[in-house]
Amino acid sequence: MNDQLIRKLSTLSPEQALEAIWDLQKPRLFVRGTCGCKLSLKAMLITLDTKKPHSVDALLDSRYEGSCIDVKYVQEHSIPTICLP
Repeated sequence: MNDQLIRKLSTLSPEQALEAIWDLQKPRLFVRGTCGCKLSLKAMLITLDTKKPHSVDALLDSRYEGSCIDVKYVQEHSIPTICLP
């Protein structure tokens, strides 16, 4: 526990504070995909110009700081793109 946590707990009702303390004692649960830190999920991509929907497998990767899409997928589904500066 630290001062910040104690201050936050003091703003809760006694019941909420007790529940929060019990939650802090529980073991942490992490969901991990089959490829290390990556987790994929089903998503819907909608183009801005035609509003055409495309079903995609989205990849969540907590170590990447950017945005990308598979070029082959873009070409196969005729998704319009523009180059950004």
